[in-house]
Formats: sequence, C-alpha cells, structure tokens
Amino acid sequence: MGQIKAGFKTSEFWVTLLSNVIGILGVIKGVVPPQYAPWVVGALTVLNSVYTVARTFVKQQAPMTATTVVGPATVTTTTTKP
Repeated sequence: MGQIKAGFKTSEFWVTLLSNVIGILGVIKGVVPPQYAPWVVGALTVLNSVYTVARTFVKQQAPMTATTVVGPATVTTTTTKP
C-alpha cells in the first residue's frame, strides 16, 4: 500500500482510454453524426476529467494500512494522510 502504480495499471487510465476509443470510433464509423462529433469529444473529455479528479480525492482520503509480522503476533497500523 502507499506505492504509486504505473499509469497503465490504474483504472483512470483504462476508463479514459476505452471511452475515448469508443467515442472516436463512433465518430469515424458514422454512429455519431458529424455535427455532434465536437460535442461527443467534449463530453468525453469532461466526464473523464471528473472521473479522474473524483478518484484522486478518494485515493487521497483512503487510510493507508500497513501490516507487520512480529513473531507470533501481527500488528496492524492505520494512518490517515494529512
């Protein structure tokens, strides 16, 4: 816990990638009419930004738990980030 993951291992990366690929393919394949393409791309940008910011706040507020094995007993400590 407490370690920073590589970017491609985060849910934020995959949600952003998949939603953008689906949106771009929808525009290219004609599922989304050309006059709405800028709106679709803009909406995806806003939604991805909101999701990423929300996940960042959730991760910052989550307590960090560390477990240390000391002989036969296990000690668990929980700290909150300042």
